[in-house]
Amino acid sequence: MEKRLAQLSDLNNLKNFYQEVIDHQKLDEYSPDWHMGIYPGDQDFLSHINNKEFYIGLEDNRIVSAGVLTDGDDPIYNKVKWINPVKSEDVTVIHLFTVSPFYRKKGYSKEMFQYLLDTAKEKGFKAIHLDVAYGNIPAEKLYAKFGFQHTDTIDVYYEDTGDMKAVIMEKLL
Repeated sequence: MEKRLAQLSDLNNLKNFYQEVIDHQKLDEYSPDWHMGIYPGDQDFLSHINNKEFYIGLEDNRIVSAGVLTDGDDPIYNKVKWINPVKSEDVTVIHLFTVSPFYRKKGYSKEMFQYLLDTAKEKGFKAIHLDVAYGNIPAEKLYAKFGFQHTDTIDVYYEDTGDMKAVIMEKLL
């Protein structure tokens, strides 16, 4: 799998990729419950691409996996008591990590996730934070395999889903 930063020229393919993932959510027992146009929306795609935060994995020139690494901690984590406190500017947060439903169970998830971890480390971050929808055990298990620790379970508000419980995880780099 080729892995790289997404470019503006990838925008339509990236949106189509996420639409495919979102359309498949109703068939998944566990899913992030994203809503195209709300989250992710056009502004999310554009800002993450322009800020050089969106990473894609390609197989035969088709996007099969993607994720975002943002600089600094997410404000929704303000009340979290971290196991390993790190300054916000030394933290990156993983968002929108997913693999095409047609490329699952083939190792792409692990390969892309490792790429994001390596990229975060190369950029000098000291910790990675992320959240998982409460009850999404497969995602929690994947992240735990990469050394993430369950830090907290909090109530969060997302524009696309409203109030929900989220499992907060962290990893020192």
